[in-house]
Amino acid sequence: MSADTIHLLQLIATTILTLCSIAIACVGCTIAYRQGYGFTPLVIVNRYGFFGGAGLTEHYGATVSIDVWNRRKYPIRIERVSFAFFELRFDELAKGFTKDEGWQISSTGVVSFHRPITLEPGGHHTFEMKAPFKRRSLDNLEDFVRISVDYFDPISNKYRSYVIVHRYAIGTLTGGVKDVKY
Repeated sequence: MSADTIHLLQLIATTILTLCSIAIACVGCTIAYRQGYGFTPLVIVNRYGFFGGAGLTEHYGATVSIDVWNRRKYPIRIERVSFAFFELRFDELAKGFTKDEGWQISSTGVVSFHRPITLEPGGHHTFEMKAPFKRRSLDNLEDFVRISVDYFDPISNKYRSYVIVHRYAIGTLTGGVKDVKY
């Protein structure tokens, strides 16, 4: 081999090794950050459904239960949890319905929980939303619900929001997908 070829191969090898070192350093920094601060909180829909009877003669009730998991290495404070249905409308004054403490129900399809809760590192809390709506056919009862969890992150000193959209479907077998705009 000629001297020019050897110098070119040395340049290529040095460049590749430098890029590999930078990639390893970035991965190491990411792992160190995750070890120090943890991951963003997680919201999981446990179950959803409806209820009736027990004094509700003209209404059914919609239920959605979620778990909020704190995957941070420090406590966070949940400020508000809201469930916004796209089409379903609620009746807060339904005869025979009593709402749980801390919950607010709007006739526009929004149900909110406004009581601050502190989640310890690795801890979780279950929120169960219940709201009455006028009796109607339960065949193909389908809607989308926008679930928003607003929390305070004390390390970054910022309020953050975690949003998911869940398909609320009762009695649908195939369940086509609608366009969802949020």
